[in-house]
Amino acid sequence: MRAKPSDMRKVALCLVGLLMISTMPLSSAGGTSYTGLQLSRPQVDDFTLTNQDGNPHSLQAKLAEATVVAFIFTTCEDACPAITQKLRSVQESVSDDDVEFISITVDPMVDTPEVLKAYMEKHDVTWPHLTGTHEELQPVWDAFFIQTQDVEITMDRDMNHSDMVTVVMPDGNYSENMVDPMGWHQFVASAQQEDWTYNASESQYGHFVSSINHDSAPLDNSWWWQLHSWNESTSIWEEATVGLDEIETGSLALTPNSTNDSIIPLPDLNNESMTIVQSNGTSSTSILPEINAWHQTLAALDNFEAPDSQEGHNMTSINNVSAPDDLSWWWQLHFWNDTGMIWEESQTGMDFLTEQMHIAWAPNSTDDSDIPTPSSMEKTHHANSVAHSVLTFILDDEWKPIVSWSGYQWDETEFAHDIETVMASHEHPGDSDDHSVPGFTFAIAAGALGLAIIATSKEE
Repeated sequence: MRAKPSDMRKVALCLVGLLMISTMPLSSAGGTSYTGLQLSRPQVDDFTLTNQDGNPHSLQAKLAEATVVAFIFTTCEDACPAITQKLRSVQESVSDDDVEFISITVDPMVDTPEVLKAYMEKHDVTWPHLTGTHEELQPVWDAFFIQTQDVEITMDRDMNHSDMVTVVMPDGNYSENMVDPMGWHQFVASAQQEDWTYNASESQYGHFVSSINHDSAPLDNSWWWQLHSWNESTSIWEEATVGLDEIETGSLALTPNSTNDSIIPLPDLNNESMTIVQSNGTSSTSILPEINAWHQTLAALDNFEAPDSQEGHNMTSINNVSAPDDLSWWWQLHFWNDTGMIWEESQTGMDFLTEQMHIAWAPNSTDDSDIPTPSSMEKTHHANSVAHSVLTFILDDEWKPIVSWSGYQWDETEFAHDIETVMASHEHPGDSDDHSVPGFTFAIAAGALGLAIIATSKEE
């Protein structure tokens, strides 16, 4: 149920060697064993940046036995969210240890404190996310040998990668809501399509499914409903590391945790699919080949009511404002006409309006011209992108970078092991003396560590 703009090509993650960094080890025999790349680097100086609350934050405000420093930016669509979620998992596994986590932006033009705070809330993380002016950040990037480069890209249209749902209330106030489909939305849409029944509860940790098709997890927890995702690299089902509310849509499965992963049916790799395996081994798969306005509304609005019927879903209430019984007005669906650059009333219901990047809900008495133009349409056709070294570091208690990890497809368990090894070296400093790998040497040759090139909208 991922948003797919029909008239733009998504600028995706590319791991390329634009700014080459060579990290060939010279020697590691006899020294401390790390899974990541072991470094021999001087202590990083302390710098003061600005945190997500807009307050000054010293990098070395909390000196821990190990500190993890990641470099991200919020409009990055692949590497950065993956790194953030992996670090969240690592943080949970080392929660009892003396470890600090810090994320630093490489895109200060976009990543204001408010933007970073929203990013943290989206990913449910609490460690400091830091920004500053370019002049404040440059020496930090230099200290970690992080290379950044702005690249201008000309697109046929705006660089907004997400569908939007505009809501105009009866009093004229309006809001724009990003369509951000997650696994929970895909499950609800799949259940609706396949007529699955389910029971689910919601807490601060998200939705918890307890029953599907009257197949209830027992109270003694002898088994429970477990979420799986399809690993395209290894072509196997894997237990998901996050819940339904945090996992991206795609090839997903819900099964009793006692189920052998090998019996889960193979997914349809050409479409997003949700597979259910019941406790008796029977299975059912829902395919969502196209996105309609109900899917978009489901993934964008937190508070609405749209009962289903034989004619499809019917919008009755948004933000606790219900259309009156006397039908003096009703909630009307609109879509943005890219050719005419105007809003138009939909002649079909929300279940049948498909492939629209921007939709709007407004009382039928609202003049179409009074619905605000989608903000993304007002942006320039030129966008800047940020290219940066995709590197995450583990530092010791003296703030010396000890290990680096490139890219974002690393294993959380191995990363946590390196943290523990750094902490152990703090207790036995002689164990790793004179056996570390010299740090980074710049080269212009081919072969690269991960560099992320992600387009991020910036008005010129």
